[in-house]
Amino acid sequence: MAEKWKDNTKKWQQASEKWKNPLQKMKDKLDSGKSAIVKPTEAKILASAFNRVDSDNETFYRAGSDYKAEYEAKGIVTRIVQVYNGRDIVEEINNLSNDGKLKRLDLLGHASSQGLFFKEDINLGLDIRKVNLYSNKQVIQDVETAENLKISSPDAAVLSDINFAKFDYACRIEIHGCAAAGDVFGDGLDLFVKEFSILLFNAGKSAGVVIVHIGACKDISQYGYRHGTRVAYNNGKILSINGQYIYEEKGDIPDIVIKTALKQKYNIQE
Repeated sequence: MAEKWKDNTKKWQQASEKWKNPLQKMKDKLDSGKSAIVKPTEAKILASAFNRVDSDNETFYRAGSDYKAEYEAKGIVTRIVQVYNGRDIVEEINNLSNDGKLKRLDLLGHASSQGLFFKEDINLGLDIRKVNLYSNKQVIQDVETAENLKISSPDAAVLSDINFAKFDYACRIEIHGCAAAGDVFGDGLDLFVKEFSILLFNAGKSAGVVIVHIGACKDISQYGYRHGTRVAYNNGKILSINGQYIYEEKGDIPDIVIKTALKQKYNIQE
C-alpha cells in the first residue's frame, strides 16, 4: 500500500511539473540565470564578407572580433565566421553539434526590412537578390514580382530554414546593421525582425530576444554597432526597456535590463 502511495505521489509530481505555469518556468530561469541546458553555452558571430566595398568587410569583421573577446571574457565559447550568403548563415547555425546551447548570435552586415543582404562585386555579374536571408518565401515572391526577377539560387535562404532548437531558452540575437527595423520608429518596416522573434518564441525559446537598429548606424569606428537607436523584440512585439520602447545608451544592453523587461511584459512578480 505504501509503495502504491509513493508511485501515485511520484506520478502526481511529474504531472504537476509537466503542467507547471509557463510563466513560472520563465521566472525560474530568468531568476537563476541558468540556460535551458547545462553550460557551457556558445556564441556565434557571423560577419558578412561578400560586400562590394572591402572596408565594409573589414568593419564587420573588426566589430565581430571585439564581441568575441567580450564573450570569451565571460566564459562563453565563441566563434567568428565570415559568411557569403543567406545559406551560409543557416548552415552555420544548423550544423552546431548540440541543441539549446547557442546563447548569443551576432549578425554583422547590411540589413533592411526584408532581411539581411549581401552586395557582390557587380563585375562578377551576380544578382545581389539571390544570396540574401529573407523573412519568408512570400517576401521572395514579392521581390520577384516587383523586379521581374526569379530568385532560384541555392544561396538564398529564409528564416524558417533555421533550426531554432539550436538556441538557448533565453538567447539573444543581435542584428548589427542599418535599419533592420525600419528608418523611423513605428514606420511598420520591421517584418524581418518580427518574424525572427516569433519563430524563436514558437520554438520554445520564450525568453529569447532579437535586437536591431532603427535607422543608420553612426560612429562605427568608435562604438562598433552597439549605439544609436535600438529595439528589442520578443514574440513579435517590442519590449519596453526602462519604461520606453527604444534603447539609446551606448554599449551592450545589460542582461538585467532584458530580464526586467521580460518580467514586466509577462507580469512576472518578484
